[in-house]
Amino acid sequence: RIDDGDNHSIVINNITADRAGVYSCVASSEGGHVTCKAELLVKLACNWSDSSSDDSQQISNQRIRDTYRFVGVIGRGAFSVIKRAIQISTGQEVAAKFVQRKHRNDKLAQNEIEFLTKVQHPHIVKFHESFTTSSHVIIVTEILSIELFEFFV
Repeated sequence: RIDDGDNHSIVINNITADRAGVYSCVASSEGGHVTCKAELLVKLACNWSDSSSDDSQQISNQRIRDTYRFVGVIGRGAFSVIKRAIQISTGQEVAAKFVQRKHRNDKLAQNEIEFLTKVQHPHIVKFHESFTTSSHVIIVTEILSIELFEFFV
């Protein structure tokens, strides 16, 4: 627990996928009580040499469906499909690259994620987040304007 004046935080260490869910907190005092709810999302470090556990796969599958609405295909490659998506909570349009988890694709996807998380430049798409399912690694980034996309094609 971390206290900073009127703000209080809880730090959770060594979390596992089975702890994900919605939690309620009730704070009580002489003046009354208040209840709040928060969703705990567990992002597990991916073991790229393993196909990952069924529990974490189900959480990732559900999380991406709860977070994004997919509205079309932007492009296709030999081992991936890029889909246009809308972030449900904000209405923000993003690109989601679905990389098949075959052969060396996991390692290539991991390298791409590591690169995007380390680099911040106006000429490189901004990384939002990633998900891992049983069949795909999904890399969510800002979406290029159509003019810029056509410039590269």
